[in-house]
Amino acid sequence: VAVRFEEKKVWISWRLFVQDNDKIAFNIYRETNGKSAKLNDKPIENVTFFVDETADLTKSNAYFIRPVLNKKESTASEKSTLAPDNPIRQY
Repeated sequence: VAVRFEEKKVWISWRLFVQDNDKIAFNIYRETNGKSAKLNDKPIENVTFFVDETADLTKSNAYFIRPVLNKKESTASEKSTLAPDNPIRQY
């Protein structure tokens, strides 16, 4: 899920299941105007959230996650899309 929680910040959060491998990590992507960009430098471990501070929030932005195991990315999650100028929410 992606939520605009401050003027220029988007909170991205996803679920980790008990059956997921202990060594799983995640890459976060943002799609804007049909172009995807990876947001993290290295796979994210030990947490299931990320804060995007670089999005142009006047445009539609879609976020998706790719799990990483043994340095290989897996299938992308469904996208969570924020409409342009989405209101700030604390939930």
